[in-house]
Amino acid sequence: MNKVSLLVFLAALAFVPALGAESAAAKSLSPEDAVKAALSGDARVEGAAWDLLAAQAKAKEAELRRLPALSLATSYTRLSDLQSSIDFGGRIISLSSLDNNFSLNANLQYPVFTGFRLEESAKLAAVQAQGKAITAEMIKRSLVFEVLRSYWEALRASNNVGMLKESRDLAVHSLEVVKPQLAQGTALRADLLNAEMRLNQAEMDLGAATNAQRKALLSLAVLVGAGSGASLDLNGKPEPVPDSRFPSLDAPELIRRALENRPETRASSLSAVSAELGYKLATAPLYPTVNLTGSYAFADPNPRVYFQSDPWKFTGTWSLGLSVSYDLGGLPANLSAREAQADSLAKSRSDDRRQRETVELDVRSCLLSFEQARTDYGIVSSMIDQALENERVTERRVAAGTASDLDLESAKMSRLKVEFSIANKLIDEQIAAADLERAAALASVE
Repeated sequence: MNKVSLLVFLAALAFVPALGAESAAAKSLSPEDAVKAALSGDARVEGAAWDLLAAQAKAKEAELRRLPALSLATSYTRLSDLQSSIDFGGRIISLSSLDNNFSLNANLQYPVFTGFRLEESAKLAAVQAQGKAITAEMIKRSLVFEVLRSYWEALRASNNVGMLKESRDLAVHSLEVVKPQLAQGTALRADLLNAEMRLNQAEMDLGAATNAQRKALLSLAVLVGAGSGASLDLNGKPEPVPDSRFPSLDAPELIRRALENRPETRASSLSAVSAELGYKLATAPLYPTVNLTGSYAFADPNPRVYFQSDPWKFTGTWSLGLSVSYDLGGLPANLSAREAQADSLAKSRSDDRRQRETVELDVRSCLLSFEQARTDYGIVSSMIDQALENERVTERRVAAGTASDLDLESAKMSRLKVEFSIANKLIDEQIAAADLERAAALASVE
């Protein structure tokens, strides 16, 4: 078997079905399909999307609050009749009150200057909306890696079942070989017991692997929204990761991209901006507040008009004013609040610097893991030629009568373990590549 045949074998091994869980309606799933299904149906992604819409609506509300406040009010009041009289130099004039009170009022209030409260509040709400967008992206990127890792681990579990099934078959064959040898006197009772023990162990290992496979497939099915009872057919192939999958494998370049694009660094930078806006809001009470007010009243009777006797005469009046206020009593507390916000701003900047250091360490660690996975695959894949040659030589020795069937079974098992190790190293490389894409923010989440 050459290396081309080995790749064909590994590809076939990836199609090992879930024992006891396969159905006629098994859903074929590739890594790309799994990611797409998870992004479109995950409840966390959906919740983050609604949270973003709510934050955007609040940002719009904060912006609209900068407009002048205009209110309209109308009222009607029925009054009891009140008789009164006025003495004008001995001349008594009887008056009766108006029984119906109608009014229509328009009031306008415009904050000319509020210490930049409204402006900074609108900016802060916009920054918070950006933060929600970054949070949604963070959830998506985390989900992409989670799904890819779950996919490849489920495929590893399926491959493990396939290998252990073949190992169990070899143990059964070994026991069948020992039994006639024991009857012929060419094998000992201990050989038979050892063969039975290896078969029992193989059965136990296969049962544990089958259970682990079911759990892995269950986790993947839940992630992609297929339901806990769905049957999945994983058609992905554990192949070597080409360099073209990454724009660069240079550590400084990957770190630069990560610092620019990682949601974590953007969120920490946004937190610093939010803290700056909070500092400006804390400074706002130190400024005076200037308000422009205006009103127009159209009423019958109008309280500003005296001696109204016509019950159906409406009179309009208006007013315009400017008010300036300053909170002297709250000045010490406002100064302390500004000082506290300044400390929070310094902390946010420190957290931003720490987050960038953490991202840089994450990228370097993931790059080292990916390079190590590649190296391990190269070492293990070079062992297959020796395993295949050992199996070929053992087959010839068995044919020549210089080796037993047990020797051949042992050679086959060694070859099988090497092939399984190669498949595992390829899966390790795929997971390490996905982790590096996550660390450098290279994976698409649209």
